Amino acid sequence: MISGEARLGIGGREYTARAGDIYLVKPKTIHWVINDKNEPFRLFVVKLEYYGEDSVWLER
Repeated sequence: MISGEARLGIGGREYTARAGDIYLVKPKTIHWVINDKNEPFRLFVVKLEYYGEDSVWLER
């Protein structure tokens, strides 16, 4: 996380991601990020071997 705060799910666990936090998501693990606050957050994502068809990006 670069700034702000968001809910982060990895597998069956949920975390509160805050600025400075780093998370590792293993391949084929379902994960999500939700901002349920009124303030923006910035997230930096690095994905290795990205093929495009293996990701779904949703916005509310």
